[in-house]
Amino acid sequence: SSFDHAVGAAGVVSDMKLDAASIVSAILYGTTGATVSSSSDHANANDNHNTPAAGFNDTLRNDIRQEFGQDISLLVTGVAQIGAFRFRRSRSHRGSNQQAEHFRGLLLAVAQDIRVVLIKLADQTHALRQQQQQRILDADGDSEILSLAAETLDLYAPLAHRLGIFSLKMELEETCFRILHPNDHRDLEIRVATEQEKGREYTEDVVAFLRDRLGQANAQSGMGESSEVTGRAKHLYSIYKKMDSQKKDFEEIQDLVAFRVLVDTVGECYQALGVVHGMWKPVEGRFKDYIANPKSNGYQSLHTTVLGPEDRRIEVQIRTRDMHQVADEGGAAHWMYKSSSGSKKGGSDEEDARRYAWLRQLVEWAQHLDDPAALDHEEDHNDLVPSNAGEEQNGLFEKEVFVFSPQGHLFALSNGSSVLDFAYHIHTDLGSHCIGARVNGKMVPLKHQIENGDTIEVIQSLQQTPHRDWLDIVHTSKARSRIKSWIKSQQRDQSIA
Repeated sequence: SSFDHAVGAAGVVSDMKLDAASIVSAILYGTTGATVSSSSDHANANDNHNTPAAGFNDTLRNDIRQEFGQDISLLVTGVAQIGAFRFRRSRSHRGSNQQAEHFRGLLLAVAQDIRVVLIKLADQTHALRQQQQQRILDADGDSEILSLAAETLDLYAPLAHRLGIFSLKMELEETCFRILHPNDHRDLEIRVATEQEKGREYTEDVVAFLRDRLGQANAQSGMGESSEVTGRAKHLYSIYKKMDSQKKDFEEIQDLVAFRVLVDTVGECYQALGVVHGMWKPVEGRFKDYIANPKSNGYQSLHTTVLGPEDRRIEVQIRTRDMHQVADEGGAAHWMYKSSSGSKKGGSDEEDARRYAWLRQLVEWAQHLDDPAALDHEEDHNDLVPSNAGEEQNGLFEKEVFVFSPQGHLFALSNGSSVLDFAYHIHTDLGSHCIGARVNGKMVPLKHQIENGDTIEVIQSLQQTPHRDWLDIVHTSKARSRIKSWIKSQQRDQSIA
């Protein structure tokens, strides 16, 4: 039932350690059938990044606001904005437009309040769990379930990764893999189980050896027995992706097991790394220090691949227990939630900078979502932002450009817009007095065309007024309308005079 789903989704929100308002909003979203009425309403609603979805039922929204307050009303409305559009795996022009609308709502919702996206992620997660539990897939497959799984795998699993909620990301990937590719999943499950059984003794020996050597090192340094060592099979979907991307057969995949070392302090992380590299030869180019250089989502760990016993490649991850908790629960989600709903307006300068950087990366990530090569679902938590993020936009964002104010607010304008369009988008007076702008710290003229991820600071002068030739500069109907209106008013004043 919808109530069972709503309560289940609220449980996922609770597991994320969000506040009571988020939990209540998840229940209300799941039980009221909240939605926006149309894509056009949705698009219009986002002309101002602080405006709730225009098509959201006014009566329902007012009822929620009166009963539960403005905060919860805005959260439910925001989740409804995202949920109004269905993701489609499509290369058609229409399909790309639908996807652009979906991501437009997603990105703007993130800019307003990260809780909106977390609630939607929780709702999607529980919906998938319900479908998996019901096991209603027939031999030919059920289109609704397949669509839900495809949407989740293509959008929400990578989003969970980007938010740093790796436990949720892996659950979504495994479930979607089972639904979308049942035969491949079953075959891989059997093969991995067989290899696990054959390699059980090897894994146990490596774990025991590591524990012994780390214990000796801890004793010598006076730190005591603080290391925890485990070996686990990699998740099926990560193996499947590696086979697919590297064009390898199962027999060619060597690193089916990953080893994890948990310690108490950062110093012990590097000490453990020294022990590992002292025992086994590191594989060149396979060491990554995410402690000194954390991921934008808050993830920290040391990753290394070494030639272990019998010259077999083994992967080892080393991190503190606190880092491990952040990796499971979502570091970015935690600090972004704090900065968007803390007791003081905004957050610290450091929090604001990290939130801003994260939003910029999310724009670039979403821009390339329809390029499978741009997404990396590997277990080593590689960046989702592709190396070619600055290249020409693909069809997904052919009608949209996402830019930032100096305060980190996110705005969506039509592709081809100039800085003058942006100024009018913010406020008519700002546009009318605009003399230029700083884009990414560099002065540019009014006609400068803005691009995805730009940070734009409008420069104005009260002596500046609109000119007729501005009509050749602007791209948006709003800016054009404001300029024409000012010109007509001037002509009217002159005729009266």
